[in-house]
Amino acid sequence: QKKLREPIFFINEIIGFDSEPFKLTPYQEEWINLIESNDRLNIAAFRSSGKTETLLIDYPIFKAFTQPGWQGIIVSNSLKQSTSVLRRIREKILGNEVLRTSVPSGRQGLWSKTELQLKNNSIIWSRPNNENLPGEHDNFIGGDEVGYWKDMDIITKVIPPMVVAKKGKIVWIGTTVSKIDALHQIKKNPAYLTKW
Repeated sequence: QKKLREPIFFINEIIGFDSEPFKLTPYQEEWINLIESNDRLNIAAFRSSGKTETLLIDYPIFKAFTQPGWQGIIVSNSLKQSTSVLRRIREKILGNEVLRTSVPSGRQGLWSKTELQLKNNSIIWSRPNNENLPGEHDNFIGGDEVGYWKDMDIITKVIPPMVVAKKGKIVWIGTTVSKIDALHQIKKNPAYLTKW
């Protein structure tokens, strides 16, 4: 029971990976430890490093499955991109014998392209990064491919107040696209731990 509350154990042993090495790599484990010990995180990594899979798919599944009432939002540059990440979460849950036990039956919970509600009332939403984002108080907001985001107000003014009430976490991830992209701008903010 205690081990199930450890994210690295949960991801490696319960969620698992579809391809080698079948477990988190050392740098992915470092990301998980950083997210557990920091409320504001900014991670830039190479393509196919597993950053989306680790931080915006597996970690939210772990939190939603193990913490009743947990609420998280995956934010991307477009609705298509954010719903794609949520679809991958849905597929992981439905394809796993243990995780599938969390799926509500009948009309007990919402299960749509933009929202997943588990039996324990945890919810994961997908949203595009625009000014219509506020409305929820969340435990976690993860921004995907932030290097491509153009509106810094979403990053600095819209999203941070959404996690204040629940003392939640904000995680920005992406691959840098220029020396003036959003990941570089966030790196200058001392509120965020940046890992390059």
